Amino acid sequence: MRKWNAILSALLIAVFLLHGVIGGFLLLGVGKGEANFLAWIGCGLIAIHVAFGVMFTVQAIRSGKASGKWYLRQNALFWARRISGVCILVLAFFHFRLFGAEEGGRYVLFEFTTLRLIVQLLLTAALFTHIFMNIRPLLVSFGILKYKKRRVDIYIIVSVALLFCTYATIFYYVGWLS
Repeated sequence: MRKWNAILSALLIAVFLLHGVIGGFLLLGVGKGEANFLAWIGCGLIAIHVAFGVMFTVQAIRSGKASGKWYLRQNALFWARRISGVCILVLAFFHFRLFGAEEGGRYVLFEFTTLRLIVQLLLTAALFTHIFMNIRPLLVSFGILKYKKRRVDIYIIVSVALLFCTYATIFYYVGWLS
């Protein structure tokens, strides 16, 4: 099960980073593609990923109850991963229809307010946190942890993509202000 979750996690990272980059180009006004189809693929993948996460969390809770010891300090990273995942789910819910919606066969943009900017930036921060906390176990599951260069490459790629998304979101917000 963990191997399948690792494969699913790698796919999720790829799909959502691609969705973010395509969406970022749209926000900058230089893109013509649509990122919604990637979002729907990602939603399906995330539903399965959440099911795995819930299953692993229930196992951990049962184990803690059975032993009578929770080892919260030693398992802080485990719980931080769960909390960041829940934050992503909540913020992703608000991300839907954040920029606009289809009404009467036409796509209508919503005013991009400060609250919408904050939601988008918090989603990016939650994604950044969740991905970075989980890269190491992901690489371990693929057997490539010992290749430090690969880890650094992945960190750089993810960082650049998320920084680009952040820049595009802020650029879009500033455009609404003027």
